[in-house]
Amino acid sequence: MHGVGTPFATEALRQVGVPDKQIVLVESQAKPHPDFPTVKSPNPEEGREAFALAIKTALTNNSTVILANDPDADRLAVAEWNPKKDDFCIFNGNELAALFGWWAVTLAKERQLDLSKCYFLYSTVSSSILKSIAAKEGMHSIDTLTGFKWMGNIAQKMESEYTAHDHVSFREKRKVLFAFEEAIGFMWYNKVYDKDGVSAAAIIADMARYLMEKHGQRLLERLQEIYKTYGYHYTNNSYVHVLDLKQVGRFFSDIQHYKGGNEFTVNGKTFRYPSVVAGVKVDHVRDLSNGLDTRQADQKATLPTSSVSPIITFYFANQATLTVRGSGTEPKLKWYSQFVSDKSDAVEGFNQFVEQAVTELLRPSHYGFRRRGEPKPASKI
Repeated sequence: MHGVGTPFATEALRQVGVPDKQIVLVESQAKPHPDFPTVKSPNPEEGREAFALAIKTALTNNSTVILANDPDADRLAVAEWNPKKDDFCIFNGNELAALFGWWAVTLAKERQLDLSKCYFLYSTVSSSILKSIAAKEGMHSIDTLTGFKWMGNIAQKMESEYTAHDHVSFREKRKVLFAFEEAIGFMWYNKVYDKDGVSAAAIIADMARYLMEKHGQRLLERLQEIYKTYGYHYTNNSYVHVLDLKQVGRFFSDIQHYKGGNEFTVNGKTFRYPSVVAGVKVDHVRDLSNGLDTRQADQKATLPTSSVSPIITFYFANQATLTVRGSGTEPKLKWYSQFVSDKSDAVEGFNQFVEQAVTELLRPSHYGFRRRGEPKPASKI
């Protein structure tokens, strides 16, 4: 997408056996350009707007799978033709992780790896689908803070016979099959201890070809089978634009001193968090700015803490979770929510709950936050 990935991604596709005639470039976006002239944002995570030219090219060439790297090619977005809807479906990062996780287990079994020594890693704001797959397949999973410096360091240290990293100790040589975070960042094996959109593109292409040739399935169809096997992992993630950065600190302070909330003492200081949100009881709270995690017997968080980058997670009685954190790179306040169910039709009720919970907790009008998709306020002259 106006970046550096084209020569490397196309060669990676060839290496996994994709014929040149099946590799179709979006010519107007295939070469680097500092102004990204064909898109409002060169971030493929933004969805259909970023995919507009790719979809047009795919329709012209009867292509069924679209692969999109961001400009520095460390992330990957994927879309697939859905004949039932007569349109392309754009996968989110959590959905791609479900596919990658299933594929990693499939390949590990073919190689006869000892799954009891295999690991998945995922950021704490991402879907827990890898945790569910690992539990059912006799593997292990570890959640980390956001950012591949955490996952990459753990994976690299696993290569030694003995290592200790924060809350996790390893006394045997272990293997990380796959790691991800929901912002379409994927790390495969131990070739690159960071997110890499080039290798991810090659692997998803190989997977898509395998599914069609061996099972007559699309990626979308396999994804539904994965959910049937490991549980439907519904996620609802988005953000608000922050117009005044001081309001972010005010927001987190208000959440930590919520009027009428449940009271906890951390290092001699008193904090109060909401006890009910959107009509649903809050069972537990984890606050990584002060180290509180009420799920633990000692109420101490197992992940590293930082007062500079607050991350607060609410665990609800209805089994939903909602995490709020500030963006480290943009003026945004982000939320991440999840609900795991054995039912395939629970998404509507979950989304309604999240909408109500976000409105009640974030109070965009109170703090001057602008919801994603809302027009920018008129500027004063």
